Amino acid sequence: MPSAPLDVLVAAARALPGGSDGGDAPLQPRAAGRGAVAEAQPLSLSELEARVGRLLRALASKLQGSLPSVLALASTAWDQVDALQLLDRTLLEEAAMLRARAAQLADDPDAEPATRAGAVAVRLSVDSAYGLVSLVERRLASLIRLRLRAEDPDLLPGGKPFLDLGAALHQAATVWS
Repeated sequence: MPSAPLDVLVAAARALPGGSDGGDAPLQPRAAGRGAVAEAQPLSLSELEARVGRLLRALASKLQGSLPSVLALASTAWDQVDALQLLDRTLLEEAAMLRARAAQLADDPDAEPATRAGAVAVRLSVDSAYGLVSLVERRLASLIRLRLRAEDPDLLPGGKPFLDLGAALHQAATVWS
């Protein structure tokens, strides 16, 4: 039985009926406003990494604060499930800025190979976190319906969300700190 939050998240997703056919297109970040990346001031890799950690912690906190209450309401107020909004303007702008600065650093021919690789890792981490959170926002009702058809339909086993993305993002944030 997996014990790390990321492993638990993957195992819970795999346990949902229906499986994945790989047909979903990759998620693209929503437009975050021009002010976020208009003036591209370079950031060092260490600053990018620290800011990715802060972004992941902010996303984890939002999920840990919102998702349990939404799941608790799912059986009595089904219409409220789709009201979950995790990616606010501030988080979207920060993600867009980090992605742009990481791309800038990754494409810099004068940067050291390790720095360029680190910048790619930053960009992939931001994209992955955005994609996971966006997926939960857009498909939460479907995920709940699938969970209710599973062997263990409890939406809050042990008081925690069945897909504890907040804990998984918190675990990922510790790597970037």
